[in-house]
Amino acid sequence: MAAHELTAEIRTEKGTRPMRRLRATGKIPAVLYSGGKEATAISVESRVMNKILHSGSHVVVLKLGGQDKQALIKDVQFDA
Repeated sequence: MAAHELTAEIRTEKGTRPMRRLRATGKIPAVLYSGGKEATAISVESRVMNKILHSGSHVVVLKLGGQDKQALIKDVQFDA
């Protein structure tokens, strides 16, 4: 089975208001952890992420900054 593709953008803003504006545009906040490096705040398309989650897949190809990386979805919060 081929891994799903998920396009991500690095986000610089943090806090409640910026995240509400982000969600209003159809994107959701996420965090990328990578082997001992500092965590990276990213945003992904909500519609695509929901499709991936409903398919039961945990491995995705993350397109970030012109690079393709394999990523593992480890935790999801639906209503904090």
